[in-house]
Amino acid sequence: MNKNQIKHKYIMVVVLLLSISILTNVEGVYAANYKTDITKKSLIMYTNMSKVIKITNPSSKVKWTTSNKKIVSLLGTRGDNDSILTFKTGKKTGTCKIKATVGEKVFTCNVTVKKDTKISRATLVKAVKTKNAVKVKVALSNKTRKTVEFGEAFWVERFEDGKWKKLKMKEDVAFMSIAYVIPAKRSAKKTYTLTYCYDLEDFTKGVYRIHVEANYKEKYNYVIFNIK
Repeated sequence: MNKNQIKHKYIMVVVLLLSISILTNVEGVYAANYKTDITKKSLIMYTNMSKVIKITNPSSKVKWTTSNKKIVSLLGTRGDNDSILTFKTGKKTGTCKIKATVGEKVFTCNVTVKKDTKISRATLVKAVKTKNAVKVKVALSNKTRKTVEFGEAFWVERFEDGKWKKLKMKEDVAFMSIAYVIPAKRSAKKTYTLTYCYDLEDFTKGVYRIHVEANYKEKYNYVIFNIK
């Protein structure tokens, strides 16, 4: 065997070993990407908020449960095998377990609901539907040392088919351009008449949320309410 033949065989061995290594890594990445698991093992939330969690690559239909409906209630599911869950927190604080059962496997998300003692946000006071109107009263808090502004504009979403969907507004709706100021460490209350923008018939029994115009973090502009 001459030197060229030895060199050629050496190169072939190196290429073969590299190929095996690459295939092994690809298989490992493939297995990791297709592992069945829950996207959140634990969450810290505040009252009257919603969140989405998911089971990745479920082999069968997912069954979701909550250990305490007063702390966390399940709104609905969507996706393949009901893999995506939307849930909401209630008025009560405490801890709760959301469990997802896939076949014989159980995946758990531990949810802690805390008081929003340091969070500036919008919260529900009450929602009322009468024969002529739907009104939602909202408390807007400012727990910072700066002023917070809010306005007249809002929109409404309804939870259906496993997700939040915006309601269609009436044509030619316009909001007054004005900014109300909440001083530092103070709060305000405002009542929004939803039927100014929407038809009364839009508000059938169900779960809704209003998005108010305020300079909070986006997730703190939403207020969930029920129509019974």
